[in-house]
Amino acid sequence: MEKNKEILKMLSKKYKKNDLINNLEKHNNINDISLLNSDTLMKNVNKIESFRNFYLFQTKKYFDGKTYFGLVHIRLAYFVKEKKRYNDYINTAINKINKAIEISDENNEIKGKFYIYLDLEGINPKNFSKKFLGKMSKIMNELYVDQLVKYFITGKKIYINYFWPIISLFLDKITKKKIMCLE
Repeated sequence: MEKNKEILKMLSKKYKKNDLINNLEKHNNINDISLLNSDTLMKNVNKIESFRNFYLFQTKKYFDGKTYFGLVHIRLAYFVKEKKRYNDYINTAINKINKAIEISDENNEIKGKFYIYLDLEGINPKNFSKKFLGKMSKIMNELYVDQLVKYFITGKKIYINYFWPIISLFLDKITKKKIMCLE
């Protein structure tokens, strides 16, 4: 019951999933996305894992109404729950966040800021790992102290309600305040 109150508090009536997607599509053509994320594909262009990582973590430009920031789009539907992959996933995520920070730094006087967009469409217990989420959250909290601007989450409400109690365990209070669950 308490967790549902927390989710309702984070739901944004001002900004919807379609608004975010339209923003990202408007400011990121296929060439931009390919260039911003070429490091993921170029490692092993002939391997399926390279394409999975390309879709799992993508750096994009996000326009906040005034200026551009870097955003990391995470699609958990492409996550494979195997411990041997976790270090590679974490390294890819760190590279994407650093690239997002570069975009933000190029366009803003205040340096080091970035956005996260966690896409829960297509997620299920088979592609969700508490252990990985815990490792990732710990690294984020150590490496990127107070650099996150907003943390957008989209997905079906049933998935958000199901996974939120687990996700919230790994987020600090400051990060929780930056979360916007989009309808």
